[in-house]
Amino acid sequence: MGVWIIAAGKLDIEPEVNDYIIQEFIIFSKVTCPPDYYREKFGNPWFFDAQNKLVCHEGKFAEPIIWFDHLKENFFKLWGYDLIGDPHYLGEGEIEYQKACKERNEEYKKWIERSKEIENNQNLMLQYHA
Repeated sequence: MGVWIIAAGKLDIEPEVNDYIIQEFIIFSKVTCPPDYYREKFGNPWFFDAQNKLVCHEGKFAEPIIWFDHLKENFFKLWGYDLIGDPHYLGEGEIEYQKACKERNEEYKKWIERSKEIENNQNLMLQYHA
């Protein structure tokens, strides 16, 4: 049981992020909550869309809120980035929730492909420099 929530809208980041920061974001997310723990905990629901805006996939309980605060303080702030605005959270009972989830599902599929490509490029660079 538990309530599913999602953050509506997209957050701008200043300065604009690049592939290196996105690569670090992926690593940070995996170190903070390794995929092996996903049965007990939920992974990072936040990701970058095609325009490098920070967006949120749905999450159970308070995971989107907890991850947002964690990322803001322990990732973006330390790298010198500012998140512009605050997320507006929607619960599964709200009318806009289903629409937001549908939009995010499509964006999330693209993120999965993009993050795998970035990770593969990182692995190639590590092999090259080894």
